[in-house]
Amino acid sequence: MQMNREFSCPRCGRPAKELHQSLCEKCYAETLTLIEHPRTIKINVCPACTAYRTGKKWINPEKETDLNKIIINIAEKNIKIHEDAEDPKVTLKIENLGNTTCTVQIHADATVYNNQITYNDELVLRIQRETCNICSRLAGGYYEAIIQLRGENHIPTDEEIEEYTEKIDKLIEKIHEKGDSTAFITKTIKRKRGTDFYIGSNHAARQITQKITAEDGTTLTRSPKLVGRKDGKEIYRTTYALRIPELKKGDIIKEQKNTLQIIKTGKTVTTINLRDGTKKTISKRDMENIKKVAAVKDAKTAIVVSSEKNTLQILDPETHKTHTIKKPPFVSNNEKPQKIYKLRKFRHLSI
Repeated sequence: MQMNREFSCPRCGRPAKELHQSLCEKCYAETLTLIEHPRTIKINVCPACTAYRTGKKWINPEKETDLNKIIINIAEKNIKIHEDAEDPKVTLKIENLGNTTCTVQIHADATVYNNQITYNDELVLRIQRETCNICSRLAGGYYEAIIQLRGENHIPTDEEIEEYTEKIDKLIEKIHEKGDSTAFITKTIKRKRGTDFYIGSNHAARQITQKITAEDGTTLTRSPKLVGRKDGKEIYRTTYALRIPELKKGDIIKEQKNTLQIIKTGKTVTTINLRDGTKKTISKRDMENIKKVAAVKDAKTAIVVSSEKNTLQILDPETHKTHTIKKPPFVSNNEKPQKIYKLRKFRHLSI
């Protein structure tokens, strides 16, 4: 017959069925350290972007600009809760936030072997202001690439410059949000034949120009230039020449008696006939003799009054008169508003 063995706690003298580090459960809970953390943490905070570092590596706080929240995040990362604690509840409170120091009060409650324990202590952060390497590069005019915005056979208009500047701004913001901290525009310079964008990241410049080329059919040429060496590696700056085509996606062109809308541009141009819906691919050489009759920005939104099998009745957005036109095959049978181009006496629907 096996006997249940009992132990005696050397701290309190009470009997115990089992010991934890030579103590009964109650004494073990009373003597353990619920939370481990350093007494002091030194942090460097960038005054420009609020990036911080506690060692050699700068950490981007993912758009967080509130120093209080950054301090709490740092404190949380440096706190370790004891593995035997059950249902721990930790509260951090900032006190005495100054320019160079900050105190974080730590309060915690948890259960250890059915014994409720409480922990109170403080963590001191010593704060030093230092410009991070990214902001230092930005302030120093650092760039790895240039995007040259030009026209294919023309000088870009103010509207085109504004349109593509907005596209580049939005794309570089998305790339920056995904983690490329050097995705920024160092400077923008207007030239006689277009605009130059100096980009901090060559990777970002390549992504931007490739995406715009895929969407708009721009012509892209890449010219790397050796500018030096670092740690035995060659350093290049790359110029991306982005040429805006005269004819863009959405533009209306006239080919003989056919009115066509451009639906895709690239090495060739894909169009759709606005009367019968047929598609046609035209080479860049043949496009030289084709006349542009309307730009995508010229389209107006018209209300569809009624939709029949072969006709549409639309309300002219300028004169507010109704007109009956032949329904193109690419228009569905619903009566949703449609994009419309007015070319002389004819009216054409856009896809």
